[in-house]
Amino acid sequence: MGVEFTKIAFTSDFGYRDHYVAVVKATILSRVTRSVTFVDVTHDVGRQNVRRAAYTVGVSGKYLGEDTVHLVVVDPTVGTDRRIVVFKPRDHCVFVAPDNGVLTLAYEWFRGEVYYAKPPSKPVSHTFHARDVFAPLVAEIVEGRLREHVEPTSLDAVVKLNYPAYERLGDRVHGCVLYTDVFGDVITNIPNGSLEATSYRLITRGGEFVVSQASSYSAGLAQQPLLIEGSEGYYEVAVNKDSAASVLGVTEGDEVILVGTH
Repeated sequence: MGVEFTKIAFTSDFGYRDHYVAVVKATILSRVTRSVTFVDVTHDVGRQNVRRAAYTVGVSGKYLGEDTVHLVVVDPTVGTDRRIVVFKPRDHCVFVAPDNGVLTLAYEWFRGEVYYAKPPSKPVSHTFHARDVFAPLVAEIVEGRLREHVEPTSLDAVVKLNYPAYERLGDRVHGCVLYTDVFGDVITNIPNGSLEATSYRLITRGGEFVVSQASSYSAGLAQQPLLIEGSEGYYEVAVNKDSAASVLGVTEGDEVILVGTH
């Protein structure tokens, strides 16, 4: 692979109450011969929330560098015949995840080579693949033996989530919700700088709202949605001291439509 991996970025829906995260880390540490640093991206994406994890994983991949193996365990179909996918972006890190669409945004943002992990050579538990399958595979990748444990596949073969596309249709801008954060801010897939009007009619499955472009979260009145150019290159909808996700009635994957008013 040509890269020495020194970091393991761990994303899961295990939460912080149970022992699962510690056991997975301990299993990896027992199998590697070099020093590695664990980066806990989050273990609180929401139980089985593959879409929320997809954004978290994709964004963290932009910052953690080529010496990182990203371990992603948000795996609602653990114990079934779903595959494990290994994604190696060009000149970048490595992602290891269930083939359930959780790497959809990573595929879009980074491009690269896609592999399926070979099946385990011995019996494993039906409920804790993070320990019995993912952790040993990550350890082998850290040790430089990725090619021995994978087989090539194509981007067309792997599972991808469906996101409503960003597009302009007449006076309407169509997009979707990529992520809702802990503050309730709604991150869309509409690129920063692409909206020219100062005010829009926002249509969501939760209703219709008037939104205005602003430069800070504190610019709006109570319950007033604002459009703000976000830190990851996409417009956010926010509500001052409230949850825009709740006010708009949206979650990850929902379509949003903006119609300019002036």
